Amino acid sequence: MPASLAACGGGQPGNGVVLKWYVFNEPSGAFATDARDCSASSSGAYRIALVPLPADADQQREQLVRRLAARDHDIDLIGMDVIWSAEFAQAGWILPWSARLARQTTAGRVASTVAGARYQGRL
Repeated sequence: MPASLAACGGGQPGNGVVLKWYVFNEPSGAFATDARDCSASSSGAYRIALVPLPADADQQREQLVRRLAARDHDIDLIGMDVIWSAEFAQAGWILPWSARLARQTTAGRVASTVAGARYQGRL
């Protein structure tokens, strides 16, 4: 499961919230599977809907930057290239994870990979 969805589950039933995940249209269907599984594990608290981004990373970034700079409230989750972490965090477009969730999510992961997702010491 992608780190972005590593904290799925534990919701309260009946909220009917739809979270929109802007991510490239991954051909194997892994992201769609993760969105479906995460939605199911929320016990009805939310459903994750995929919003496809282009396959090209530059085009993905451009679409996200334009929407985020315009304060588009449609975006809840993003699939992003690790090299965008500092830019997006500095702009306030992504939020840091809690220390507990960061520890839980990064346990057993490759340290250099995790380091690439940090900005000013926070995941």
